[in-house]
Amino acid sequence: MTIPELTLIPLPDRKWRVRDEFCLQTLAMGRICIKAGFVCDLNSMPRFLWWASTPTDYPEAGATHDFLYDQQAPRDAADAVYLEILLALGMSSARAHARYRALRLFGGFAYRSHAKK
Repeated sequence: MTIPELTLIPLPDRKWRVRDEFCLQTLAMGRICIKAGFVCDLNSMPRFLWWASTPTDYPEAGATHDFLYDQQAPRDAADAVYLEILLALGMSSARAHARYRALRLFGGFAYRSHAKK
């Protein structure tokens, strides 16, 4: 999988706006396109874990995952895309799978909050 460049504009409150349309082809969900203007928070994680990885690490994975949750794509597929992108970007398998497991355990709250919008 080839990951294109993602261009983001910083906003207040640790939010980011996608500047240009961002499209990629995934195994888990096929082609995904995020339109310019989409606002996301990238990789949501508690501050006490920032020593290992900050929310702005691997923004392509975070923005795509936020978009899929926002669109209410099936949660398991959205989480699988996140893992796929992390691995394609070169994150070690152990770290990528640890993030994926954390997402599967704790991502339900974020998924449900997107459903209420």
